[in-house]
Amino acid sequence: MADVAKSRVIDEMFSSIRMADSTTADLEKGGKSPHFVLVLDSHTLKLVSSVCRRYDLSEKGAIFIEQIDKPRQPFMDLDALYFLSPTESSVTALMADHKTSDSLLYRYSHVFFSSKISENLFQKLVENKIFSARCKNFVEMNLDFIVYEHRVFHCDSVDSIFHLGLENAGNIHEEQIVRKHVSSLMSVCASLCEKPVIRYMSSSPIAKRVAASLRTEIDSLAKIGDLKTRGTTLLILDRSVETSPLCMHDFFYESLALDILDGIETDGSGVQWALSATTDTATSVVPSFEYKTVTGKGEEKRKVLLSEFSDPFWRKYKYEHFRVVSDMIRGELGELTAKINQTTTAPGSGASTPQPGEDPMMTLRKLPEYQDKISKLGVHIELSKKLMEIFDKLKLMEAAKVEQELATGIDDDGKEINCAKIFASLGGVMSRLGPEERLRIVLLYLSQVHDISESTANDLITTIGNLDSDFEKIVRKYLSLKIHKTKTAPSLSLNEGPDGVMGGKRASLTTPSVQASRHTCKIEKSAIKRNKAILKNSKFIHCRFESELRYIVEHCLANKLESSAFPNIGGTGSSNYTAVDEMRAGKSTTGGGGAASWAAAVLEEEKSLAENKRQKLIVFVVGGITLTELRELEDLSSQYGIDVIAGGSCILTSKRFIEILSTH
Repeated sequence: MADVAKSRVIDEMFSSIRMADSTTADLEKGGKSPHFVLVLDSHTLKLVSSVCRRYDLSEKGAIFIEQIDKPRQPFMDLDALYFLSPTESSVTALMADHKTSDSLLYRYSHVFFSSKISENLFQKLVENKIFSARCKNFVEMNLDFIVYEHRVFHCDSVDSIFHLGLENAGNIHEEQIVRKHVSSLMSVCASLCEKPVIRYMSSSPIAKRVAASLRTEIDSLAKIGDLKTRGTTLLILDRSVETSPLCMHDFFYESLALDILDGIETDGSGVQWALSATTDTATSVVPSFEYKTVTGKGEEKRKVLLSEFSDPFWRKYKYEHFRVVSDMIRGELGELTAKINQTTTAPGSGASTPQPGEDPMMTLRKLPEYQDKISKLGVHIELSKKLMEIFDKLKLMEAAKVEQELATGIDDDGKEINCAKIFASLGGVMSRLGPEERLRIVLLYLSQVHDISESTANDLITTIGNLDSDFEKIVRKYLSLKIHKTKTAPSLSLNEGPDGVMGGKRASLTTPSVQASRHTCKIEKSAIKRNKAILKNSKFIHCRFESELRYIVEHCLANKLESSAFPNIGGTGSSNYTAVDEMRAGKSTTGGGGAASWAAAVLEEEKSLAENKRQKLIVFVVGGITLTELRELEDLSSQYGIDVIAGGSCILTSKRFIEILSTH
C-alpha cells in the first residue's frame, strides 16, 4: 500500500504539474523538475507524510510545504500544487487564496482533491473567476487513505465507533461517516486497480450501508476506469465483531510499546503518536520513541520513528513477544561483538583492542562502519528496557491472568472459568493494580458476561474497581455504545461442516441458548474447546487469546465463510482463494509462532507483491482495527500466501480506545 500511495503522489500527481509547465517540455532529456509549493490541509498532510519523506518531496520539486489553514508567505514566481480534502473548510481556504488579485500567493494553481468533491463546492469554485483563470489542473485523485504499515491503512476517523448502530439515512454527521469510509475504500480499490467482490457483516447496519454505497461507486468507476476483476474480496465488518481486544494488554513488541508507553512523560522517555482523538492539528502518523542516552558528549535526548519503512529492527521485532525481543537484541550484540573482536585481533588491522569489561556498545560505537546499525539497535535496547520497567511497575502479569481468563473462558490450566468466582475475587487483584489497569478489567468483564445489570456495573465501578469519576464516565460511555451486548460473530472452527462458518443450524446470535445469569460467560462451548487447543500449543500462556476477526478471515481464505452471515452485495462474482501451501491451510500458528514465519518470509512476499501475482483479501473494520488483529492478519497472510490488506476507521490500542471514550 505504501509504494502504491507514494507512486500516486509523486509519479501521478507531481507529474501533472511538470507536464503543465511549458518551460519543462523536455524533462526527459535531462531537464530539472520545476519547483513549486505543496499546499496541504490537516488530513492530506497526514496522508502524504505517511508515505513520503521530506527528501522525496523536495527531490521532485516541492521545495516548500505549507498548510492551507496557517499563515503563508507569497511566492508569486512559483506555482502551487494544492492537495486537499473536499471539505467546506478546505475549499473556503482555497477560495480565500483567490479572492482578489491582491490576495494571490502563487503564480498558478494545480488543484487535486483526495476524493470526489460535492456539486455545491465545485460550483463555488467555478464561479470564482480568479480561481478559474489561475487553475491549470483540477483533479479528483481517489487517494483518500492513510498508510500505517506495509499492508495496513486507515481513514483517520476516530469517532466512527459512536455510529455503528445507524440504520437509516438522515443524520448529517452519520452520512458524513459513511461517505468518509466509502471514500477511503474507493481510493484503496482504485489505487490497486481492483474491482472486488464486496461482502459485509450482516448484523452491522453501518457495514451494510458502506458496502452498498461502495458497490455503486466502484461500479461507476469501473465503467470509466481501469479496474480489474481478479477474484479479490473486500470484507467489511464493524467493531462490534468483538470488543475484547479493545480492553486487553497485548505483550507483543509493537502492541505493547504503542500501548503502555503511549504518552508517558516520566524521565523524559515514552512513545508519542499523533493519531489522537484530542487534537485536529496532529500530523505525524508514524509513532516515535523519545528517550535519553549517554554519548561521548554526555546525556542526550533523542527521538526516533518506530516505522517498518525506516527501521529494519522494528520490522524484525514488532511481531515478537517483548521478552523474546530482549533475547534477540542480546544476540545481535553478541554477533557484532564477535565481529569486532575478529577485526581488532586480525594482524595489521590497526583497530584498537576492546578493554576488559568495556561495554560492547561503547566498543562498537568507535567503528564508523557500525554506526548506523548500532544507532538503530541502541533505540531498541532503550525501548526494550523501558518496556520491562513499565511492565513490572504496572504489575501487568497479574492483570494479564484475569484478562486472558475472561477473554478465552479458561484459566491457565485449561479449566473453564466461573465468572461469578472471578467477580468475587476481583477486589484482591484490583487492589494491586493501577487505575487504568483496573478500568480495563472492568470494561473487559462487562463485555464478556451476559445481562449486565445496573447493580453489577455499579459494583464493578465503585466497590471493586474503585474507579474515579472520570473513569466512571468512560465505563458509562462504553456501555452506551451497546457493542458489548452480544457476540455478533459466533466462535469459529474450520471443521464446522459444509456450510462453513456460521453455517447449519446454530443458536441465535442475539439470544443465548440457555437462560443466562448476569455472571454467565458469553463464550460458546465450541470456542472454549478451541481455546483449550490453543493453550496446549501456546508459547506464552498470557498471550493465548486469538481474536474473532482472525477466525473470520481464516474462514474467508479457506472459502468457508457463510453467505448468510457475510453476504455478497450487488454482484454475482465470488472469490476462490488458493493457499500457497495447502498443508498449511487451516493450521493456526498460536502463541506468536507466526511472527517468526512472517519475518523469514517477508522478503519473498514483497517480491511477489511487487510482481502483482498474489491474490488479495481486503479486510476493513468500521470503528477501528487493533494492533493485535493486525498482527494476526499478517500472520495469516504469510500462512496462506495471500496478501491480506487490513484497514479500519483508525488504528486502536486499549489506551487509544479509552482516550476516544474520554474525549467524545
